[in-house]
Amino acid sequence: MKEAIFYPAEEIINYILVERKEKREGKIEKTNLEKFIEDEKISLIELILPKKDFVFRKITFDFPDLKKIKLILPGEIEDILPQSLDNFLFHYEFFKLPEKKTAVNIYGIKKEIYNFWKNLSDKYKFKLLIYPETVLLHIFLKERGENFFGAFITKNYFSIILVENGILSGAYSSSFNKNKIEDLSSFINPVLSSRNYPVYVCGDIEIFEKIGFERDNIQFIKREENSEIFFPSVLHQIKTKPFKFTEITFEKKFPVFSVSATFIFLIISGLLISSNFKLKEKEKELEEIKAEMVKTFKSTCPEVKRIVEPLVQIKEKIAEIKTEKGNIGIHPEILDVMKNLTLIIPDDVKIEINEFNFSKGNLSISGKIGSLKQLEKIKEKMSSSEFFSDVKMGSVSFDPSNRVNFNLSVKVKK
Repeated sequence: MKEAIFYPAEEIINYILVERKEKREGKIEKTNLEKFIEDEKISLIELILPKKDFVFRKITFDFPDLKKIKLILPGEIEDILPQSLDNFLFHYEFFKLPEKKTAVNIYGIKKEIYNFWKNLSDKYKFKLLIYPETVLLHIFLKERGENFFGAFITKNYFSIILVENGILSGAYSSSFNKNKIEDLSSFINPVLSSRNYPVYVCGDIEIFEKIGFERDNIQFIKREENSEIFFPSVLHQIKTKPFKFTEITFEKKFPVFSVSATFIFLIISGLLISSNFKLKEKEKELEEIKAEMVKTFKSTCPEVKRIVEPLVQIKEKIAEIKTEKGNIGIHPEILDVMKNLTLIIPDDVKIEINEFNFSKGNLSISGKIGSLKQLEKIKEKMSSSEFFSDVKMGSVSFDPSNRVNFNLSVKVKK
C-alpha cells in the first residue's frame, strides 16, 4: 500500500510518498499529477488544503442548543461568504463556551476544487482524505498556549492563524512577490497588531525577518525540512481526523399550529395569519381558528353584539385602548404590545404568527414569513423602534414552499 501526502502550491504539488517504512519527498507539476498517481499506484492520498483554497469563518451564538444552531447556520453563512452557498461544501466544528454560548468554526471548500480531487479519486481508485493547513498549524503549535498567532511563510506565500482560548478563531493568507517583500507588511501588521499575543513563525524564517516588526514576542520555530514540505511533514508525524465536506442542508421543520384559548393568541393569529394554506388539513385548522376567535371575541367583549368583520373590529378595539382600557377584559399593556407590533410590520410583508407570549416585559414570537430578507427587515424595524429593544433571533428553518419558520425574542421598553 503506497500513501501520499500532497500540499498544492500554485502550479506545484509538494509531496511525501510513504511505502512501508520508507519515505520519499519531492514535488511535481500539476500537469503531471495524474501520471504520477497512476505510475506510483497510490492507494491513499492525504490532501492538505492551503488557506487560499478554502474559506474559514467563526460564528458565536448566545445559546447552547445545537439543534437551533444548525437551523440558523445556513442563513448566517450565506451573509458572510464571498460567493453563493451553492459554490461550496462545508465542514463544521462546534465548541461549548462559558455562559452557555457556542462557537462554530466553518470551513468551506469550493466545489470545483473538491470535485477535481474527488474525480481523480474515483478514476484512479484511491482513498481521499482532506485536512486544512490551518488546523495542522494549530495542532503543531497548540502546546505553546491558549492565545497566540501562528505564522507560516514560504518564498511566495504567507498564512496566519489566530488562536484564542485554545480555539482557532481566525485564518488569513496571501500570496506575494518575493521581490516586493515590503508589500507584505501592509497585510501582516494589521493582523498581528489586533492582539498582544505571542507570534510563532514556521517555514522560511529569513523572509519573515526581512518584513520587519516592532515586537518582542515573536519566536521562530526552526525545522530541518524546507518550508514547502512543512505541512506534509507535520501531517506525517501526527494523527488527526480528516474533514468531511458536505452540501449545506436547510433543515425542514413543520411546526404544529396550536390553538390557544387566550384572547392574545387569537387576536394575533387573526390579524396576521395567512390564508394561503395549500394543504387541506391546514385549511381546516384555519377555519377552526377563525370560529374559535369569533367565539372568544364575543365572550371577552360582550358589548359587541354583532361580528361581521372580526379582523376590522379587533383593530378598532386596539385603536380605542387608550380611552377604553377598562372595557376590555385583558391587560392594556398587552394590547399596547400588539398594537406596536402590527405598526412596524410593512404592508408588503406577509407574516403569520403561530405563537405569541408576553410576560414581565419579555415578548417571544414564533411564526412564518416569506423570506430571510423580510425577516431581517422586521428585526431591523423592531431594533430601531422606541417600543422594543434587545431583539434576538432564535431558530430559523424552511418549509417545502421555501417560506421561513422563525422565532425571536425581544424586550418591551417600559
